[in-house]
Amino acid sequence: MSAQPAFADGLMQRQVQFNVVTIPTEAAREDRSRDFIATVGDGVEFQLGPEGDSGLNIVPVAIDVGDRVIRFDYSGNRPGQFAPGHFNGYVLTFLTDCVLIAGAEIVASETTFPMTDEDLTITPGSLAVNVSAIPFSGDDRLTIAIDVGDCPLS
Repeated sequence: MSAQPAFADGLMQRQVQFNVVTIPTEAAREDRSRDFIATVGDGVEFQLGPEGDSGLNIVPVAIDVGDRVIRFDYSGNRPGQFAPGHFNGYVLTFLTDCVLIAGAEIVASETTFPMTDEDLTITPGSLAVNVSAIPFSGDDRLTIAIDVGDCPLS
């Protein structure tokens, strides 16, 4: 008998890398936070605060990656605004060799930011979320539904 790869029905049990990325202008090089890596499970995968060693002023956020959804929670923040730029936001990269993300969309009923699906960039293994110049407060939430492709757990 040969071993068959295990397939997950969604994002659970997947390894995910999270980065904050800013690109001030289209011609500028990107500034990137250190890599945060977690295994998707129950509860919050990433709890970020300001990151002084990279020089990035990260807005505190809790990121909960679920089976087919990613939730960003900004509870406790004072009102402010994300820095403007060509790109200022988050990149979640799923550490796999197959096409894991087939699509993504903002869940408007669970999102308080003035965002559209145009603010999302999807590649086979990653999702980039551009929050450039968007105002925020401690009451804000962002929810993204993920269309997960057939992809064996590695």
